[in-house]
Amino acid sequence: MIDEEDVEEVDKDKYTASKKAHPMRCGYVCTGSTGYKGGKWSTWSAARFKIPEDDSELIEIYQKRAIPAQFERNTKNGIEGGFFHPFYPGYKIEYTCSLCQFICHLDKEVRKERYKKLVNSGVIIEENGKRLPVTPDKANEIFEKMSIEKKKLYTD
Repeated sequence: MIDEEDVEEVDKDKYTASKKAHPMRCGYVCTGSTGYKGGKWSTWSAARFKIPEDDSELIEIYQKRAIPAQFERNTKNGIEGGFFHPFYPGYKIEYTCSLCQFICHLDKEVRKERYKKLVNSGVIIEENGKRLPVTPDKANEIFEKMSIEKKKLYTD
């Protein structure tokens, strides 16, 4: 949860919103470009691209590797979903997550409980165009059996 406030003034109206990091950090996960967290759990994404600390590296990985890889995965799996985004001409972006919205809550204890449920829920793996929740061990087993070319569609 982001609890610092950022006040902006438009004309004479003031708007208060939460301070956020670079918006690409949310987009990177919510579009399914990554989501795998250390082998124990994942968001609703089968991709495993790293999340760098530096925003410029994040944007480069996202634009040059993660989005094209997702497009290729979707093409191979016959997935037509997604929407065109002006930052990525020719690529449909998929929206896969929003788990942050399920976890976020003003009450810290509720937030901690929701997060605990997420990190104990398993790992998403993609088989034949379907995302399936499996145990971390099963996910590793399936991932290790993938060809190197197929693995490149999920990780850097």
